[in-house]
Amino acid sequence: MKVFKSLTKRKVAAIVGITIVIGAGSFSYDVRQAQAALVTSASVQFSDPRPSQTGVTYTVGFTFPSTTAIECVQVKYATASNMTTPATGMTSASGFTLTGGGLTQGNWTNYGSTNGTTEIYAASGQTPSLTAATITFTGVTNTSLSTEYAQITTYTTETSSGASCSGQADQSNVMALATVAGVSASVQVDPSLTFSVANYGSAVNGSGDTSPVTTTSTTIPFGDVAAGATSWGSQTLTTSSNASHGYSVYVRYSGQMTDANSDTFRNEAGTVGSPATFDGSSSQSSFGLTTDSSTVTMASNKWAGLTTTNTAIDTQTAPQNGNAFHVEYKVEPGNTQAPGTYTTTVTYAAVPTY
Repeated sequence: MKVFKSLTKRKVAAIVGITIVIGAGSFSYDVRQAQAALVTSASVQFSDPRPSQTGVTYTVGFTFPSTTAIECVQVKYATASNMTTPATGMTSASGFTLTGGGLTQGNWTNYGSTNGTTEIYAASGQTPSLTAATITFTGVTNTSLSTEYAQITTYTTETSSGASCSGQADQSNVMALATVAGVSASVQVDPSLTFSVANYGSAVNGSGDTSPVTTTSTTIPFGDVAAGATSWGSQTLTTSSNASHGYSVYVRYSGQMTDANSDTFRNEAGTVGSPATFDGSSSQSSFGLTTDSSTVTMASNKWAGLTTTNTAIDTQTAPQNGNAFHVEYKVEPGNTQAPGTYTTTVTYAAVPTY
């Protein structure tokens, strides 16, 4: 019995000893797997995140965790986080730029022959610094997936001009990336036109006139005017329009100023196209206008009579916001002008060109 008990104790001790060895072996294995350092601050930014877009720029940023000499920097894109299947429909890059990380771009070459992978390689190893690096890959075609996964890995050895990378140095965590179809934004802009008439109260186009009457948006009240004397008033015309080709402002009147006895008041002889010196005097009556429009120009202190058809007094060729100009109207009765109250209706029209 003593022998048996002794053997039993020895067996138990042996079993316990084996168990300890196995546990130690398992711990040793885990340490070897953790030898590659973690690439930090890893990110991938798309210039155009829409699925299947071509000619896209991928900006890959990361920070080197070690100074192990490397010959290959590879970014893999996959359909799942296990990184085994390349991202559907994604191509590699056609070019790159490299900054930071202690690396020199001239030592590196783009490898663009593996779909689902962007990669640069160096024929001889270069030692990175523990700083941030940015690799900008160009000419990539996005995956057709809405979600893909990416991981950055550096390798110590490349062969076959970048076709094979081995000897893993450092690696980032797996990143989840989203490609989105984009949000369609739309807005309808209605055509717009505003036109206003207001009193100006100052002489226009070098006329030098003083003591104006006060006009309104609907009246030019010249008042009682003696023969050989003048009366005048001025207006501000303001237009806003989003018409692509601008607009024109026209003026016309309903006919010669006429009184209750059908007596008429003579018009200025000049025209907008060929204006003249105001021709009212004690010997003849005159009713005319002048304008300081920047596009329909009349020489300084030159005047035109009104007509019953639209005459352009301002023309703009592009959209305008609050464009304003001025028109002055003046009357002078001659000595023989029959007494009476003379009226006419002046009409403006702002016509946009879309």
